[in-house]
Amino acid sequence: MAGPSSLLLLSPVGSPTDSDSDADDDGLEFTAVDSFHGVQSQDGSRYSVDLSALIHHGTTRIFRGTLSADGIPYTEVVCKVGTGPRLVERIRHEARLYRTKLAPLQGRFVPRCFGLFEGVVEGVETSCLVLSYEGEPTQHSLHTTGIDFRRKAVSALQALHKVGVAHGDFNERSIVLRPTSCPVLVGFGGAVEHCCNLGHPIKFYEPQPQCDDVACDELYWACVMSAVWLPGVCFHSLLRVRDFMAVPASPSSRSHRGVLELPCPHPLCARGL
Repeated sequence: MAGPSSLLLLSPVGSPTDSDSDADDDGLEFTAVDSFHGVQSQDGSRYSVDLSALIHHGTTRIFRGTLSADGIPYTEVVCKVGTGPRLVERIRHEARLYRTKLAPLQGRFVPRCFGLFEGVVEGVETSCLVLSYEGEPTQHSLHTTGIDFRRKAVSALQALHKVGVAHGDFNERSIVLRPTSCPVLVGFGGAVEHCCNLGHPIKFYEPQPQCDDVACDELYWACVMSAVWLPGVCFHSLLRVRDFMAVPASPSSRSHRGVLELPCPHPLCARGL
């Protein structure tokens, strides 16, 4: 697969630098450092991205746009742009993960990576990582989403751990939602190599185990955040009384074959989840 020689960012929404000035008419030019999923094109072709929206403005800027090769539109992408030595190295680190450990997960659990490009913008070293656009960020806290979504999100994180990567910042902001409602993990600037020693199978709506039993802090807290387990109090929430004289039945209780069950007050249980 032929690789690009350069990337041109064409930005009607302003320059991807930290300044307030607009990009010039010729766009911002970057040189290819590494390419991954190539676009069918001639060797040494020029990529360009027509930026349409700024979707995140933090330490890095993330833009949405349309990737073209030699002027021929190809696909929707996001461009993650960082300026200065620290952010450039952070984006290089993310690109290395996409090149190595994340390679088998691309297109399923994580975005596809089209390449890493670097240049100098207004005298400052700048990196641009081009990734496939996978969807919009989730709009709700994980524990309030449906069980199918939460299962898929936790499964994606487990897949990440199986290839030797810990995300480092798993939460709602690190998940985007495809039109098919499948979650995709993003934001690997803080990810690290990880040897996972998961010691407890993850099953929804079982009593919550101890963190030491799970033996993986990131997966444990991801499960807590995703309301995977019933809280410890729920394990004892069904009060079974065989002597009805001790606890008389009430309209809010259910009796069956000499067993009195009192409803759990936990909100997840109250929702019937």
